[in-house]
Amino acid sequence: MPLFNKHYKTIIIGKENIPDSGPIIVCGNHIHAFDQCLPISATKRMIHYMAKKEYFEGKNAWFFRICGCIPVDRANHGGNSKEVAMDVLNSGYALGIYPEGTRNSLVSKEKNFNVINLPINLGIGGAVQTGYKYAYKNNYDIAIQFDGDGQHDASY
Repeated sequence: MPLFNKHYKTIIIGKENIPDSGPIIVCGNHIHAFDQCLPISATKRMIHYMAKKEYFEGKNAWFFRICGCIPVDRANHGGNSKEVAMDVLNSGYALGIYPEGTRNSLVSKEKNFNVINLPINLGIGGAVQTGYKYAYKNNYDIAIQFDGDGQHDASY
């Protein structure tokens, strides 16, 4: 993790809230391939991340095994991964999950619009500025703000 932290110049806020022992679930949004590196760098605990079984079939399978990852057979409703995850928690260890089961795309292919996923809540000002900068850099004629900080249901 030292190389990751040096390259990305990470700052961990709230590190003291991670218990030193006992079962915990680390849950986050999955936007980037390195998302798991941030929680891992915030604690000395091993976090057993659930990962698609395909990672355990290639030439890098050793890496996922040595990191304590749990293979998930997505075509078979997870296979026995749920039982393995429960064993991890029942043994007092840390489990890492991404509820979406895959990385989020910055571009919604289904609805034909762009979504900007921010790594942290920048508040209304930072979110709106980010959106307007994106619109400007991509030559948009119109930018519409309906939710600047992800805290409001846009469905109504």
